[in-house]
Formats: sequence, structure tokens, C-alpha cells
Amino acid sequence: MINIREIQGSDYAFLEEMLYEMVFFEDPSLKPPPAELLKIPEINRYVRYIMPYGGGVIALDNDKPAGAAWYILFPENDKGYGFVEAGIPEISVAVRKEFRNRGIGTLLLKELTALAHIKGYYALSLSTDMKNPSVRLYERMGFKKIKQNKADWVMRLEI
Repeated sequence: MINIREIQGSDYAFLEEMLYEMVFFEDPSLKPPPAELLKIPEINRYVRYIMPYGGGVIALDNDKPAGAAWYILFPENDKGYGFVEAGIPEISVAVRKEFRNRGIGTLLLKELTALAHIKGYYALSLSTDMKNPSVRLYERMGFKKIKQNKADWVMRLEI
């Protein structure tokens, strides 16, 4: 059974794991060690800023973390890859490989959107590799492609 709860401070290591999965969704042989990836400021800001500038949810399958979705309203001097405009948080979503294709990503996005709406946000944005299979999920959830950056789409959802 899948349960959803808000992110807590004790979830930081799991969020780092999810960030790693999110960045390297393709060929596992291309993955650097997690510690290397998390040293890159442009990458680790996606977990570093969650607690002061964002919020999110975690999916649990029988109390085992299965996936996470979070939003961050990045500071003006350190915008994320999916920056659209001031006041719109950027989201990140990842599901552990063994839990994929079970609707968990959809559930996480629905809960995250509801949480962002409660917090007063009117839109969300994201950046994703064009080859990422999650693009279909984002489009199903209502995200629209608004900009292309090299091999990435920047997408926006009106809440």
C-alpha cells in the first residue's frame, strides 16, 4: 500500500538518492559516484534548498521510501534549470527503479501540486531531458513545453 507524507528533515539522504536517480535516468554506466555528483553546486542546490525554500512529499510502500517530489522557490541569485519567472517554484520528481510503472509518479505529482496550491503558488515549472520517459507523465499532468535548452525541455503547469 502506498502512503504519501510531507518531507521531513530526516529525509535528506533519501532526497539525495532521488536527485541522483533523477539526473541519471539513462545509462547506469554514465553515473559518477553519488558523492561526486553532490559536490556540484548546480546539482546539489536541488536538495540544499528544499528546507529553506520549498517543500514536498514522499511516497512510502509499506513504510519503505519509494519516491519523492518536491518544489523549490530558488533564490534570485541561484536559479534552477527550469526557472520560468520569479514566484514560480521548480519541481523535482523521482521514483526508485523497483517501484516504477505503478502510478507512484502520478500520485506524487498530484500531491505535490495540491501542497503547492495550499502554499499559495499558482504555477510550477520543471526542466527535463527530452529523452526522459517522464515527459509523457508531465504532459498527462498538464505541464506544457515552453522552452527548449539544448537537450532539455522547460515545462510549466498552471495550478
